[in-house]
Amino acid sequence: MSSPRLRGFCDEHDILLVADEIQSGFGRTGQRFAFSRLGIEPDLILLGKSIAGGVPLGAVVGRKALMDNLPKGGLGGTYSGNPIACAAALATLDVMTDEHLHTWGTQQEEAIVSRYEAWRAQHLSPYLGRLTGVGAMRGIELVCADGTPAPKQLAQLLNLARDAGLLLMPSGKSRHIIRLLAPLTIEPAVLEEGLDILEACFKQLV
Repeated sequence: MSSPRLRGFCDEHDILLVADEIQSGFGRTGQRFAFSRLGIEPDLILLGKSIAGGVPLGAVVGRKALMDNLPKGGLGGTYSGNPIACAAALATLDVMTDEHLHTWGTQQEEAIVSRYEAWRAQHLSPYLGRLTGVGAMRGIELVCADGTPAPKQLAQLLNLARDAGLLLMPSGKSRHIIRLLAPLTIEPAVLEEGLDILEACFKQLV
């Protein structure tokens, strides 16, 4: 179901549309929130991780009509309401201007896409599949010659990368996708170093 159709379905049946932006929010996709890429507006947004610059904090943002009608004690969370975390969030939001988000997301996207395209042109590895995602929120599929998922090779890649000093995270239903989720504030040289290690590990896959 497309995003506009989902929005229409929710409106028709009086269902709240909730966007989980805990990982995708605050510039990860090149825009402040990922839902704006879909051409829809959710009723509630879930936020966390980057919102407080590393200090544990979660948040729920929603339409005024919804948030003003919550029963007492109806909204809570593990990382909500801490004064220090809230102060950190306010400071973080001051730094996370649209200009900064665009710059950070674009730099990471260009570095990742450029390196991936070079790998494809060089036929770096027979297991190198599609580059998925948008902005700085990316994934690289590992697939066999027939296009089926290659979780065995991904497990090998994770071990090789860890031994070389690079921690990676698997993803996908078949655990055959590498998640690329570097901090938005990562120095360009450090990102390139990580991609260098990843390239070297791809060459070692059997």
